[in-house]
Formats: sequence, C-alpha cells, structure tokens
Amino acid sequence: MLLILFSVILKMSAKSRQIIKLSEDIYRRIVETADQGIWISDPYGRTLYVNQKMAEMLGYTREELIGRQGLDFLEVGQSDTLLKEACGMEDVTSIAREYKLRRKDGSAIWTLVNASPLFDEQGRYIGNLSLHTDITERKRLEEALTRLKAELELRVQERTRELEEIREKLLLYTREIIRVQEEERKRIALELHDETAQSLALMTLELDSLLDGKFKLSEDVRSRLKRLRDEAERAQKEVRRFSHELRPAVLDNLGLEAALETLISDLNTSGSLNAVLEIKGTARRLPPDIELSLFRITQEAINNCRKHAQADSVIIKLHYEQNRVRLDIIDNGRGFDIRTGPARAFRTGHLGLISMQERARLVGGNVHIHSRPGTGTTVNVEVPV
Repeated sequence: MLLILFSVILKMSAKSRQIIKLSEDIYRRIVETADQGIWISDPYGRTLYVNQKMAEMLGYTREELIGRQGLDFLEVGQSDTLLKEACGMEDVTSIAREYKLRRKDGSAIWTLVNASPLFDEQGRYIGNLSLHTDITERKRLEEALTRLKAELELRVQERTRELEEIREKLLLYTREIIRVQEEERKRIALELHDETAQSLALMTLELDSLLDGKFKLSEDVRSRLKRLRDEAERAQKEVRRFSHELRPAVLDNLGLEAALETLISDLNTSGSLNAVLEIKGTARRLPPDIELSLFRITQEAINNCRKHAQADSVIIKLHYEQNRVRLDIIDNGRGFDIRTGPARAFRTGHLGLISMQERARLVGGNVHIHSRPGTGTTVNVEVPV
C-alpha cells in the first residue's frame, strides 16, 4: 500500500529527476512513522532519499546517505545477480529479495527488500523505491538452527556409527554363542548316542537273555524283569530321540534334505503332527552353517506348531534355486496377530520367533512370518548361497 501511495505521489509531482515536497503532515505520518526503511534512488542507483528508519538501520545520518550508491552498502560476496537487481529495475515490475548490508560501524544487517521501479507522468523510468525490513534476528536464528541441525546430524551420524559397531559386536557375540552352543549340543548328542544309548541297549539285551527261558524264574520276577526291559527299551528310544534333536548325525553326514526327511518321519511315527516334505529344484549340499540354521529354524517352527499353534498338520517346502535356498513351513494351527507377536514373545518368554530371525540373519538370510488368528502360520526363510 505504501509503495502504491509513493508511486501515486511521485506521478502527481515529478519534475526532471527530483521529488516534489509533499505537505509536512502527510510526510510525517506516512514516511517518518513507517516501521520499515524507505530508500529512493535514481536510475543509476544513487540515493535520492531515505527515511529516518533506514538511516538508523545503516547507522548513518540521512545526509551522509544522500548521493551514495546503494551498491556501496551491499556486503561483499553477494552475487552479481543481486547487484544488478539492486540497480536499474526499468524492465521489471518488482523484486523481493534478502540482502546483507554493511552498517557504518562495519557490522552487517540483513534486510528483506521489496522494491519497485518509479515512472514519471510520461512513463519514463526515473528510479526505484524500496522498503527494507530488518530480518537480522530472524537470520541469526536461522543460522543458529542451521548450525544446530548440522551438529545434530553429526551426532546422529556418530551415534549411528556407534550403534553399527555395537550391532557388529553383538553379531560376533551371537555367532560365537551359537557356535559354542552347537559344539556343546554335538558333544552331548554323541555322548548320549555312543554311551548312554549303548548302555541301555546292552541292558536290554541282558534282560532279554534273562527272559529267554534258560533261567528258572518265578512269574513275579519274570514280570518285573519284563517291565524293566520295556522301560530300558523306552529309555533307549527317548535317549536316541533326544540325541537326534540335539544334533542329528544325518545332518552332518548326509545334509539338510536327509535331516528333514528324518525329522518328518519321526513326526509322523510319533503321531504328534501329520507332516509332509516337498523338495523343489536340484538338491545339493549347502554350507554347514546354512544347513544347520535352516534345520534349527524348522525345528523351532515345528515346536511352535506343537506347543502354541495347536496344529495337527504341517507342510515343509524346501526350494533349491540358483543363488538362494527357500524354506517354507506352513501349519494349519490357530495363528496369531503378527503385530503383537514379538512383544508378546518377550513378555511370555517364548522367544522362538526371535530365535528364527536371528538364526537366518547370522547366515545373511531373512525370515518373514505370515499369520492371522484362525488362519494358521507360514514361515518363509530365504538365504543366499
């Protein structure tokens, strides 16, 4: 509004290249009381007029500014475009830019400049009128925020690096824990198979020899020996099963496919689950750590089927592809809300889902679990090979 008023006033009273004096009342009310700096220059950028606010912003008297080039006050380093815009504006309607100006004492001030060209009654370009709003405090805050943002980004980067280092250390620790755990499982499995199971087998044979009729035994003694023999045989089977679960020898000797076939056979024999194994692609031996991880994930998924899902059937699909192997474990259990699965696992101490994910991650793979209440659960595992 102020720009328009000045333009009207100048058009009404412009003669040659000087501004006609207006009434003191209008002058004081409009110009001197303005809370913005007002600067009028000729077509060559020489100062014709500044109000008191503009003089105060620059730290000069008004008399010191008259005749000075506006470019003299631009802070060093501002672009040539800004310098051109600050001079002749004959071919533009208006500009709105932020300029950094030098004050008399050498300090700097930021101003938001809204400038328009001035024309006389014949339409000739006679100068520029610009309004300057002091935005120094705003720019100071912006610079402070920029510095703070840079500092925060630096801290985030440092923290990210620290977390990455911690993650790598945790992976190393986890791998070492699993390695030691598997070695201990293997040792115990061998001891159970080679010592405990063999001792029970020998005990069964001895009891069979006592019961073969060579010895005259009372019916009571014979009945007791038979029960003892049956218990020894049952214990032998349990020890072999436990040994197989700890570390199946077939996994080390014949590979993942054979180990899964044995697992499926045991499930169907025990009647705990109706299990099916499907193999796709060309079966081949995989690196030992991958075979072991996939077998353990399968074991954990089946344990979840039996203990939590209340499933009565499970399908295990093993897909051999060129650069990866996929394992799908699909049950018909009651399912669960996958969104609350991990949180609930931590609360209840059932960490099977998390264990499967960690197992896959340690061999460069990933696990995706799909489930909804009442629709069963599907565990998808993908590992690059």
